[in-house]
Amino acid sequence: MADSLHKTREAETKAGYIRFLGIQLLL
Repeated sequence: MADSLHKTREAETKAGYIRFLGIQLLL
């Protein structure tokens, strides 16, 4: 269960990072 939660958190972090990069490219 903890491993699954960690994977979800990792995916959320990756998605947030990609979104951050996208915003930087748009500016």
